[in-house]
Amino acid sequence: MSDEFFKIGKEELDKDLNDIQKILDQCNDDNDIMKNSGDIQKKTHNIKGLSPMVGFEEIGILFTNLDKLLKQMIDGKKFEGIFNLVRDSNTEAQKSINGKSCELNSINQALKSKFSQFLD
Repeated sequence: MSDEFFKIGKEELDKDLNDIQKILDQCNDDNDIMKNSGDIQKKTHNIKGLSPMVGFEEIGILFTNLDKLLKQMIDGKKFEGIFNLVRDSNTEAQKSINGKSCELNSINQALKSKFSQFLD
């Protein structure tokens, strides 16, 4: 991967994560995530595809699972605890792309444990 591709990809990831954060700043609970699931899902879709291409595989795995849940929310499915999950995932992904220690793997394990029946 070229340095230029990595730089542009990382900038795009940062933009998408910041866009999710702006949405989260307007949310207080699971119902607010439900109302904004379409807008958030557009960003998770971008992140799940781009992150592995620029070396952030763990982000790609986590956001693939989030994307699956958000698509179901768009169709009307409610998930208890989704607000905290989206917020924590976004925070940890931002840490990861900025080279800081993060808990992406533990968040993904918690997500899979709680919502495994909805991830196939």
